[in-house]
Amino acid sequence: FGNTIDGCLNGITMAPRLVILNNIITNTKEKGIVKGKHLEAGARSIVDHCLFFGNALDYDEGVDLGKSIFTFDPQYVDATSYALSPGSQAIDKGVATYTWQGVEALKIPAEDYSGKAPELGAYEHGKAEH
Repeated sequence: FGNTIDGCLNGITMAPRLVILNNIITNTKEKGIVKGKHLEAGARSIVDHCLFFGNALDYDEGVDLGKSIFTFDPQYVDATSYALSPGSQAIDKGVATYTWQGVEALKIPAEDYSGKAPELGAYEHGKAEH
């Protein structure tokens, strides 16, 4: 969770029982999410609360998507830090807790983010880096 991936050939390769949350995937040359050859019959994975922008293809057909998939410009401050600009729609768009297939897959304590929810991507806007 909480990654910013930009300008790669491919962003993330799926694997069995992988839960992908609160990420920004931008400007990939081929695909943001690759289905991966190791996904077994019945072993599902999920992508949710993620932002895709400027990719050749956001994700392979058949990738399981949650209800919170976004496709807007993240408005990075610059292409070096990938910090979010103050007006970015990615601010407070993440999720702090997430349960998938009856298992709590993510629980981010409130003191680890500012605002009403975590940001998408690697950097929490308005929170000092540790």
